[in-house]
Amino acid sequence: MEVLVQQVVPKIKEERKLQTVLKIWSAACSTGEEPYTIAMMLMENFKTSTVKFDILASDISDVVIEKAQSATYGQYALRNIPEQYMKKYFKQSTATNHTLNNDVKAKVKFVQVNLIDDKKVRGFREMDIILCRNVLIYFDKKAKLKAVTNLYESLRAGGYLFIGMAESLHDITRLFRPQIIGKTVVYQKA
Repeated sequence: MEVLVQQVVPKIKEERKLQTVLKIWSAACSTGEEPYTIAMMLMENFKTSTVKFDILASDISDVVIEKAQSATYGQYALRNIPEQYMKKYFKQSTATNHTLNNDVKAKVKFVQVNLIDDKKVRGFREMDIILCRNVLIYFDKKAKLKAVTNLYESLRAGGYLFIGMAESLHDITRLFRPQIIGKTVVYQKA
């Protein structure tokens, strides 16, 4: 997340002299921790910036999307959230749960999507950044190629794809240029 917010976003902003909206897609977002964390970090790091952010979050499961939209998390899910974020962005809702405030919730739009469904994914275009972390490991080779091709088509030229640390596109496709940014492998659309 730090590489995304502190290095990739400023790089995109500089390259494009960004005056418009930066589009980020958290594909396979599960219960929303990833897109909400990105939203909080962007809110903190770009408080005075003219850059605006659209964060799209998707998952194949309606059940996890519903949970994500509630934005209520237990102590285990929040274990790595810095104390200043907890105080600023969360409110204790029960003895063991905290709910994210509406300012952050409003920054993320959730939709149900199967990453290998061409028709659904076709609706997401010109993304600057896509995160699809720790998902491809569950797909067979054919499904991986389909999902990665769909993600590629969803990125704008020069856009970035983040996948999980245990994942690689090496045996799947050569569509992307791998780059090492801050000790993290990031794939860029040529």
